[in-house]
Amino acid sequence: MALAIIFSVLGLAFLWLTSEALVEFAVRIGVKLGISTLVIGVIFVGFGTSLPELTVSALSAGKDLPLAVSNIVGSNASNLSLVLGGSILVAGALGLKSRGVKYLALISIVSCGIFAWFVQGEFSLYEGIILLVLMGPALWLLYYVNKIQIGGDVIADEVAEEIEAEHSWMGKVVGYIVGPNQHGFKAESLGRMIVGGLVSLAGTVGSAQLLVSGVKRLADEVGIQTGFLGLTLVAVGTSAPEIVVGIQSARRGQIDLLTGNLLGSNVLNSLFVGGVIGILGSGTVADGRLTTIITPMSLGVIVLGGLFIVFSSKITRWHAIVLVVAWAAMLGFSAFGAGA
Repeated sequence: MALAIIFSVLGLAFLWLTSEALVEFAVRIGVKLGISTLVIGVIFVGFGTSLPELTVSALSAGKDLPLAVSNIVGSNASNLSLVLGGSILVAGALGLKSRGVKYLALISIVSCGIFAWFVQGEFSLYEGIILLVLMGPALWLLYYVNKIQIGGDVIADEVAEEIEAEHSWMGKVVGYIVGPNQHGFKAESLGRMIVGGLVSLAGTVGSAQLLVSGVKRLADEVGIQTGFLGLTLVAVGTSAPEIVVGIQSARRGQIDLLTGNLLGSNVLNSLFVGGVIGILGSGTVADGRLTTIITPMSLGVIVLGGLFIVFSSKITRWHAIVLVVAWAAMLGFSAFGAGA
């Protein structure tokens, strides 16, 4: 058991550090290309923060389908409850000025709902392909959301200034590996940023492999269903980048970056990562509690967070408390009968 715990803890720790650097380089590339904050949040940061879920789920899909599915279900629920609520509790209320964010919340709810529906019982290869195909319309809708956003074509100068002023610890390490940059962010080459992102990605994949190995060992030795561990330990671990970006964005008042990251990550988790799971590990989701209790409860939490964004002019600490309590209640109910 000691080895399983060591693998799990080290996997989580390295996943946190390497994914933080990965997100940092993703944002740097987006700003370098002159893209708006909402698109940076949805595409670059959203995709970057979904890579831990992708790597963990892809590595576990063929061996343990419930672990792969529960990782996505748990990560999506954590994003719109623990991460969103926790970020607001730390930074205070934030106003929702953009119509685009509200449309994005609806797209996110629908995407999560489709994934939750597909994983009931048999998750087939064809359903995985359908999810990947749906990525096309989803990306078009995301582009449309950016076009209607107020100030959607404004370059993210504030984000650029923040990148110039602050780097994560692992970001500095990766930057040292790919070579020193003596001229600051604005003069940094796009190629150097891409190499830094690839180095961070390699670290993220390796960390995810270590985490999956540790969790499977732990589940076998303790006698806990991997579906529950996927909902808790793995989901929170793979949501580490969203937590880091969420708190930093909220403290700086970057509501578009915060919500774009979380909502975009849920769309990518449900359609892109979900599609990959269906192709690599199609079969029966052999965990009745995951399909009949955990997934519906998680979807309820996702809908609650999404509707707060759609119908509220700002997200307050009261909203945040409700979301965090909902997340805790979901885990509490899911814990009953979690033993194998």
